[in-house]
Amino acid sequence: LKVLLKCTLKDKRVIVTVRDLYSLRFLNSIGIKSKLIPPPSLVVSRMYADSHVRKEGNYVLIVPRVHFGSKSYLVEFINYLRTKNFEVILIGQSFENNFVDNDLSAISEIVKNVRDSKSLIVKDKVDLYEYLKLLFNAKIVISERAIAIVAALSMGVPSIGIDVYGGKTRGLMELFGVEDFCISVKKVSCKKLVDIFNTMIANYTKIQLNLIEKSNELYKDCINIIKDIFR
Repeated sequence: LKVLLKCTLKDKRVIVTVRDLYSLRFLNSIGIKSKLIPPPSLVVSRMYADSHVRKEGNYVLIVPRVHFGSKSYLVEFINYLRTKNFEVILIGQSFENNFVDNDLSAISEIVKNVRDSKSLIVKDKVDLYEYLKLLFNAKIVISERAIAIVAALSMGVPSIGIDVYGGKTRGLMELFGVEDFCISVKKVSCKKLVDIFNTMIANYTKIQLNLIEKSNELYKDCINIIKDIFR
């Protein structure tokens, strides 16, 4: 990949735009000019949050991603959450029947293996605004999907990211200063998830206030970049 990028982009009069710090550092390390532009999903999410009142629920929203290994750690974690009287809502991001990236299979695996699956709330094929509403009102979001993490953090919702992309999710969370709440899918376990979750609960207000402050900065940056593009 490095050789291919160098051959096609290095020493050219081009600037590559990226949406996370991981990609920015990678391109800069091989001498390719790049510029960070916050993810567009940040703007949509903030617009939703700014026009709605948050009604924080006692539920943890989990966004699993199809593929990328067993979901047994999520099954164990959901069983743990039940002992702490948290509700659990499962929601996917991709539901195309003719597309390999269908999260329903991941959700089905989890539902099949958790204790008392009837008390699980499963949301599928929701529209964008219902999706944002569920993220916005969650106590905590746990996601294997990068876009869900960006949306939740943009709205000030403390979130735990499971990085299935080899660094992308961590790079996105670093924009918000919460990369310590990201776990590589190669190292994730129920115990690690429980430890991070409890740390987040213990420092919830501080984390939330810091997220809102950082989101405000990123939102302003994104709006200014958009204005510059259309000048």
